[in-house]
Amino acid sequence: MRSDRQDGPVVQAGQDDRPLADAYQAWIDAFGSEPTTAQFARWLQDRYSIATAAGGPLSDEQLAPLLRAFRHRQARAVDMEPQGEPESADDGWGDYFYNAWLTYAQQHGTYPDADALAG
Repeated sequence: MRSDRQDGPVVQAGQDDRPLADAYQAWIDAFGSEPTTAQFARWLQDRYSIATAAGGPLSDEQLAPLLRAFRHRQARAVDMEPQGEPESADDGWGDYFYNAWLTYAQQHGTYPDADALAG
């Protein structure tokens, strides 16, 4: 019995993996989780027409190293994203009141008291 299945690597050394990386990111965007090798093989076959020479889905042995590499890249990218400043406990209200206080002082030539700010 002859098998047309090739279990070699999907991406050869030095070959651009951008189309596969884009497909991986599209999966993450669509489903919010990482695919299994079987899911990703079907995704590549159905959406991108990436299949074995016989037209079947890629094998687990072909995709497992690729998915590990993409997971590693994804984790590195998340670790490198700038973490925004933590939100303060006042949720910006402190700045609002401080700016109102400064605006009042500029408009009236004197710093306001609590009653003037409340009114």
